[in-house]
Amino acid sequence: IRLSDPTLPLGSALPSVDSAEQISVNAELKRPVVICGFGRKGQVLASLLQSPLATEKVDYIAVDLNPNVVNLAQEEGFKVVYGDACPRVIDSLGIGRPSAIVITYNQLTKS
Repeated sequence: IRLSDPTLPLGSALPSVDSAEQISVNAELKRPVVICGFGRKGQVLASLLQSPLATEKVDYIAVDLNPNVVNLAQEEGFKVVYGDACPRVIDSLGIGRPSAIVITYNQLTKS
């Protein structure tokens, strides 16, 4: 994943998203799965975790460095924030200890 907009602070909501709304969404999560990268694989995983056919839905929060992906995903109702997936950013999400961290980068060298 390439850094698409280096002017945005890592771990922050994008300007089009209300920060207070984002914080309240994160506060409601119970030991979510953290998805690092929200390309095709991250999107499929998020959809599976929240599938209406699943016997138990699993909370998740995704982190991605592409602001366009983050904006589009948020518009579609996915729980995605802008940033890299370093421990500092994951800690700043305010979710406590995640139940799992899944890395879904497309390029092995970047993960």
